Amino acid sequence: MILERVCDSTTGLRAALVVFRSEGLAFGGTRFSASCTEAEVVALAQCMEKKLAGHTAAIGGAKAGFFCAPDDPGLPALMRLAAKKWGLLLRERVVLGKDMGASNALMDRFYEQVGQAQLAPVVGPAVPERLRDFTGYRTHMTGQGVCWSLSSFFSGSLHGVRVAIQGFGAVGLGAAVRLTRAGAQVLGVSDVDSAYAFPDAPTESELVAMAQGGRCVPGKSGTRLPRERLFSMEVDAVVLAANSHSVSAQEAESLRAQVLVEGSNFGLCADARALLVDRGLPVIPDFIASSASAAMVALQMEARGTLPEVELWSRIEDSIRAQTQGLNTAG
Repeated sequence: MILERVCDSTTGLRAALVVFRSEGLAFGGTRFSASCTEAEVVALAQCMEKKLAGHTAAIGGAKAGFFCAPDDPGLPALMRLAAKKWGLLLRERVVLGKDMGASNALMDRFYEQVGQAQLAPVVGPAVPERLRDFTGYRTHMTGQGVCWSLSSFFSGSLHGVRVAIQGFGAVGLGAAVRLTRAGAQVLGVSDVDSAYAFPDAPTESELVAMAQGGRCVPGKSGTRLPRERLFSMEVDAVVLAANSHSVSAQEAESLRAQVLVEGSNFGLCADARALLVDRGLPVIPDFIASSASAAMVALQMEARGTLPEVELWSRIEDSIRAQTQGLNTAG
């Protein structure tokens, strides 16, 4: 494992890059959060390694973290230091994409400091400069993986399956959209402030209209509840799409669903995970359920951008479904 630290002596702000393999190409997201820590970046890189191993052995896992908010006034200087410190790795081996707090504009500014294209380490005539220009790049990719894993758990069909979703940012909304398209009923969502229960499942367009900057604004269509009440809703499945370690043992104890899906990285606290194991309640882990976006990038990196879109996504779907079925068989 490679660990590269950066610290701005003027502001005290810090950042870290972790590459889980010592050689070969690697890929992972970039997190911008004041609550992020070095230990979290290491764990996220390890999780990325495990995610990608389910789809391809050729690309290793990596992760970067800037331990400040994306609008922190000290971030530009910290990014310049990181670009200089990590530059060799980013030019030759490591590709960084988006994670919590990141945006396309923020990543573009960072790579301007690096002085090379985002995909510079991946050489080939079909390779674009930016990840979002790869063939097969789609909206709601992580949500699509959540949908496929949950569909596999329910024997291939989500028609009429009742779902509640913790978190209504990019992953939560993406999961809601993809699940709705597949016939599931999203009957509850939560954001950082509250939970909302819906008497009737919102349509896709209604869900999109509700999502405002990571929060849910349902108007008159939803009943507002305390956040923790999401877990005691009478639903078939709960999808985690909020911050890491955001589900406590008390919330896990109140869970009434048949299955829990980790659409977020490390959604469960350790005591919550242990409690669910004791209850015998199935958990589809993050390295399966939230692997679709990472797999899309890694497979195109491996193929040097040559995979046709249909083949690319067919491989990802087959892999996620097979891994989920493997969990069911083992359980």
